[in-house]
Amino acid sequence: MEKVWEFLHENSENIRYQQTEYFSPYYEVSKESVKTEMNKTYQVSFNAFYRYEEVFEALFDMDIKDKYKKTLFDCILHYLVCQEFQAGVTKEEYKIRHYWKHMETGRYGEQVQEVFRSLPKEKKHFLARTLYKQSRLQASVYLFANSVTGMLENCVVYRNKIEPTVVLVYIQEKNISNQQKILMALKELFLPLNYTMRIFQEKHFGVIGAEQTMETDEIEIF
Repeated sequence: MEKVWEFLHENSENIRYQQTEYFSPYYEVSKESVKTEMNKTYQVSFNAFYRYEEVFEALFDMDIKDKYKKTLFDCILHYLVCQEFQAGVTKEEYKIRHYWKHMETGRYGEQVQEVFRSLPKEKKHFLARTLYKQSRLQASVYLFANSVTGMLENCVVYRNKIEPTVVLVYIQEKNISNQQKILMALKELFLPLNYTMRIFQEKHFGVIGAEQTMETDEIEIF
């Protein structure tokens, strides 16, 4: 049931509700009640009498043409489902979903949208939560580093003491085309405009005092 409600929330703009012909005292909507239409919308058969009998009882008794009843039913259900999600989550989670939707719909640009849509659900939530933290903490550089290490494996972020506005990112892999797309999206989301990012891959740059980074032929000059 939880996944069905998440589906309704994430696809709210492409969903049309109708009263189900079959009533059950145990549920109001099920996975089987969601049907895909030819125009890429979803027709959802909803048992409005499961919890909203007082709302809809008068509607079905009113002397209104069926086509208008269907439209009104759909509009009311969209409103109620929206209220359901607002009431069923914390204020923090509601704001996180706000940032999720903005990235999903391209509010942060096509580059971020493309990367975000390719992420698994857990990473999407992590990224949306990090954006929410940024709105509260204003710690963009710290959150950039945190998001990089949270999104990518075998990755380290360094702050350049000589040039404080240069961030160094090391990835312990040879082929980083996909990681590079994610890094550029994170840069767009978190790094201030006066900051730059340098990416090192496979071979680490030398760090004085860290012997593992000073091996011959296994070092990149920085």
